[in-house]
Amino acid sequence: MIVFKTVFIKDLTYFWRYKLNAILSWTFSLFVCIVLLYFPGLNSIVKEKGSLAIIAPYFMWLIMSSNFTINQLISSDSITGVIEQYYINTSDYLKLLFVRCISSATISVIPLLLFIIIISFIAQINTQAFLCTIPIIILGIPSIWGLSLIAGSLVLRFKRIDTLISIISIILFAGVSYFSTKSKLFAFVMPFAYASRISFSIVKNMNVTLNFMNILIIIANSFVYLLVGIICFRIAEKSAKKLGILGMH
Repeated sequence: MIVFKTVFIKDLTYFWRYKLNAILSWTFSLFVCIVLLYFPGLNSIVKEKGSLAIIAPYFMWLIMSSNFTINQLISSDSITGVIEQYYINTSDYLKLLFVRCISSATISVIPLLLFIIIISFIAQINTQAFLCTIPIIILGIPSIWGLSLIAGSLVLRFKRIDTLISIISIILFAGVSYFSTKSKLFAFVMPFAYASRISFSIVKNMNVTLNFMNILIIIANSFVYLLVGIICFRIAEKSAKKLGILGMH
């Protein structure tokens, strides 16, 4: 709890200090969303299937990309020497990574709520339905952390492969954003896909009920990816220690 409080205060301080960058980032995301809605080539999709067909995939892509950060944290900490300092002090670096992820996600809640309200107004989507998806998204986010941890394990072991990971993650996020509503099997298997599918169904039709089985599937998906991510990280961590390349970048 003390570690979380310290990290949260630090992140909040940085967020406020560089608030202009955060405002510009969210403003740009909002601008892209509006462009997608009114882009001539996508007008036919909006008229045929509604604005949700454009908004939902983009929104889910934003959620995934903003939480896929562990690999970036590991890369940055390798360069600055933070990793070695933690292992010298016999602290658990993995615990710090999760605390930083939770802190970042907590701070992002307010901009996220504002984004939902504004987009709901512009796209004429039920704001209440959109807000109802937040608990589902929260349950699904750990699966993204698990995937990011797998990518981070590769960074810890093989170092400079950030470009490759970025390319793969963009393709994967685009696939999850689009295909999660098209294929139930895809939604079961891929990270965050089932949470995305259920969220889309709720916003599209307020009569959809979130039953226990749906919640269980989302939690199971998050648990499996998080567990695989932790196992991969521990293997990479052990290998990097053995080779003496924890901080070598």
